[in-house]
Amino acid sequence: MVNTVEQALAFARGQATRPSRDWTGYCQMFVRTSYGIGGGFGSAWLQWLGLGDDERVAGGNPSAAPLGAPLFYKGSGPYGHVTLAARPLADGTPGCWSNDLVTPGRIHHVARTRATSQWGQQYLGYGLSLNGVDLPLVVPGATPRPQRRRYEAIAAAADRLEVALATARRQEDRRDVDRLERQVRHLRRMHQQMRRA
Repeated sequence: MVNTVEQALAFARGQATRPSRDWTGYCQMFVRTSYGIGGGFGSAWLQWLGLGDDERVAGGNPSAAPLGAPLFYKGSGPYGHVTLAARPLADGTPGCWSNDLVTPGRIHHVARTRATSQWGQQYLGYGLSLNGVDLPLVVPGATPRPQRRRYEAIAAAADRLEVALATARRQEDRRDVDRLERQVRHLRRMHQQMRRA
């Protein structure tokens, strides 16, 4: 069962004061673990690519994202970054919980724009699901999505990554091809295991 938004935020707050691990380079793991969701994607960028149009809200301003939303960013590196939308900072600036932005491996409550201002990453938008699991976000004016089986969402994500893989092959980007091939294989195995279960 997925954690509520309040449980996810409480987990993040707890990791800021009493971390259970070193979170260096594990933004995707931090955000999904906040919700009690198991593994699936190897990076924030791959998770973003795997989200369908009905599973994300692309573009806009990170301050408009609902409380508890995973906020996705992409820079020049291959992994991207994801944070957890939180309540405002003491000065009223929209906040988020993030690893590595203040201290490597540690979780801090920072401005939602910090990944952009500090690392030069572009804000991509926010997710409505992670690893095929719908998040319990409150999105004003949104139409509830029909329930799906997680294995169907994983299969659809693998299909979307196949499109990105074809693009990487055309561009002869060996690093992206290797990474995407591994991720697609992993998702296809997950899909098969879930169908059998």
